Amino acid sequence: MKASNGLILNIFEGQLDSKSYDLTKLNLYMLISHGNIELKTKTITVTDHHPKWNQVFYLEHQCDTIILSLYHKPLLLKEIYLGTCKLLLKNQNGWMHIIKDKHKIGSIKVSLSNDILPLDTIDIQDLYYKKLAEVQCLKNKILSYKLKYKQKKSEIIKKPDNKLNELVNVLKNEEENYNKTLGEVNEKKRYLKEQEELIIKDKKKLGQEKERLRVDEMEIRKETFGLQSDFAELQQIKNKQSLQERIFRSSHRNSKSEGRNSGLPTSPYSRSKTNATVVNSVPSFII
Repeated sequence: MKASNGLILNIFEGQLDSKSYDLTKLNLYMLISHGNIELKTKTITVTDHHPKWNQVFYLEHQCDTIILSLYHKPLLLKEIYLGTCKLLLKNQNGWMHIIKDKHKIGSIKVSLSNDILPLDTIDIQDLYYKKLAEVQCLKNKILSYKLKYKQKKSEIIKKPDNKLNELVNVLKNEEENYNKTLGEVNEKKRYLKEQEELIIKDKKKLGQEKERLRVDEMEIRKETFGLQSDFAELQQIKNKQSLQERIFRSSHRNSKSEGRNSGLPTSPYSRSKTNATVVNSVPSFII
């Protein structure tokens, strides 16, 4: 084996800023560009934004820089470019920034050496083309699988099996039952709404009756109060009359006793005078 001067590139791991991406699961690989050479790392699936490749690449010296481009590879969609790291051709080891639109979106740990390559240029080219052939073969297999999938899908669409028909029938029956139940529920809702309206009307009538009863009660209270007042006035008049009668009777008895004591006959004139005197002697507040 003939050795030659070249480049040895080690790609260890990466650390991405989770705030720069909305994705929680990433399928990451690095595209290595150096002159006419393009190589890829293996694709790493991560959920913690911390991919680890730990791969070594031997490159023939063709220009003054190495470009490392980071990509996310979805299962079905097109690859998504995430950022780039640019390396100058000098011995270096450590973390390098990954930049996109002049903003840092993460870092990658690499080492680059100008040591003597363990392989000569021809061997490196052979390995490169061998790897390229493997990738092309894998691509052809994927295309073949896609074609078979499309054919199988078209067959299923054209000739649905019995299970699919049964499933469709079950779904139709379920839909009919659902529509029937929905109709019953709507009918119940309509009936309940009518009952609610009747209850509201009854409540309104009850409120009106309560108001009428309250007015009648107020009228009765007024009448009762008036009767009580009239009764009190009548009672006062009756008491006044009874008092006057008692006073009159008492005065009459006193007049008779005075006549008997004097031994003189009592004339009508003297009795009337005496009565008038007694009556006039009644306190004015009684009258």
